[in-house]
Order: sequence, then C-alpha cells, then structure tokens
Amino acid sequence: TFSTATNSRPAGLVGKLSGGTLSKVINRPSITAESSAKYCYLGGVVGFLDGGSVLDCRNEGNLTLNGSNAQFHYAGGVVGVIYPDGLVQGCVNTGTVAAATAATNGLGGIVGVQQSGETISCVNEGKLVANAMRYSGTVGGVVGLVYNNSQEVTRVHKCDNKGVIEVAATEFRAVGGVVGGIDDAAAGCALAEILECRNMKPISVTTANAAGTSGLDGFYLGGILGSVNAANASVIQNTVKDCVNSGNLSATTTGANNSIKVGGICGNTRGTVLIT
Repeated sequence: TFSTATNSRPAGLVGKLSGGTLSKVINRPSITAESSAKYCYLGGVVGFLDGGSVLDCRNEGNLTLNGSNAQFHYAGGVVGVIYPDGLVQGCVNTGTVAAATAATNGLGGIVGVQQSGETISCVNEGKLVANAMRYSGTVGGVVGLVYNNSQEVTRVHKCDNKGVIEVAATEFRAVGGVVGGIDDAAAGCALAEILECRNMKPISVTTANAAGTSGLDGFYLGGILGSVNAANASVIQNTVKDCVNSGNLSATTTGANNSIKVGGICGNTRGTVLIT
C-alpha cells in the first residue's frame, strides 16, 4: 500500500522511468494507492513513463486507486501515465484495475492516461471496475484517456481488450472498450490514432448524473472509443481505423434528464473523427 500527500507515482516495479528500457519483467503483488496528492499515476509495472520503453512486461497484481484529492488520478494495468513520450509494447495485464473513490479521473487496462507516445500490441485480460469517479472520468479497456498534448501523434495500435468492464459510478464521462476518451489540450497539438484494435468483452455501465461539461451533456459508451472532446475541433481529425468490437454494451441511468449515447464503435464525438 502506498500512502502519500505529495505528487505520487506508485508502481509495482518502477515509480518513474525516464529514458532507458524495461523489458520482460513481471509484477505479481497487488497495489493500493491512497494518495491525497494533486497528481497520482498508479501503474502495475511503471507509474510514470517519461521517454523510455516498457517492452514485453506483465502485471498480474490487482490495482486499487483510493485518491482523496479530486484532481488528476489515473491507474493503468501496466503504466500509469505516458508523458511527454514513451513506448509500451507487447505488454499484458491480468489484474483487476479498480477505482474506489471519486478522486479518480481514469482507468486503463494497460495505460491510465497517454499524452503522446505509443501503445502497441498489448493485451488487457484484467477486469476494470469503477465504483466511484470524477464527473470527467474515463475508463478504457486498453487506455483510460488519450490526451493530445504535443505535435507528435498519439497512437494505440494492435491492442486487444479481453477484460470485462463494469462501471457503477454516480458520476463519470465516458467508457470505451479500447480507449475511454480522447481530449485535445489546445490548438497546435497533433491527433490521436486508434488502429487495428479489438474489444472482445461486455461493458456494463450504470450512473446517476450527467457529465455536465460543455459539449458533453451526458455519459457515453463506445465499443472501441467512449468519447472525443476536441478543443481544436476544426483542425484536428482523430482517427479510428480497422477496429472491431464484439462485446455487448449496456448502459443505464438512474438520474433525471440524462443523455445516454451508445455506439458500437464510438459513443460520442465533439469534433471531427474519421472512422474507417
């Protein structure tokens, strides 16, 4: 169990990997992060990936995020965050990734939040469970949130989700079988590409309240991509290409006047998306 009030990068093996390569290692212990820090990135293998490579690694431990500061808290089965660059390739997660408090922004079967870099040929087999999240929270079978934040393309390529996704949070924004959401930081950043990916398991969502952010007036469920929130919608064209969803999708709201958008590939788009 990690407990901290400072910027937190808890992980099974390496808190922060800046350059270099971590290859063919396995984490087996379960990890609970109890952080009151503004930022918390929990990873089964690496917490914070900064320009390095995580190759053919595996997480088998269960991850639980118990943050108490509703800011930027993410958990990924293998890596918590990729920023400002990095490569995650050939990795597998079999552990459950869970959010237990409303401070959580995102959960991913492989990566919690990806800000540029590449996630390639990875497989999530672990269950994703969100019983509490922030109103802006996103859950993805492979990547929780893709945040376009540089002039380099952010890419999720040839990845599979084989883990069941269950969300029963009072508030959250989007769930996707591969990527929970795509956000753009501002004008001038490059696009995101989701290429040759598959979701192969069912997704079940229950919530009480709408997301309530501008342009995102409900909650969204997609077999591949949950939602797109493009700050620079007229310029950036995010791409979903050659992807397959074979999982059943179920969404229920217990709140009044909520909008539910469900799509076999994409739940909701604010901005241009090319689906091929």
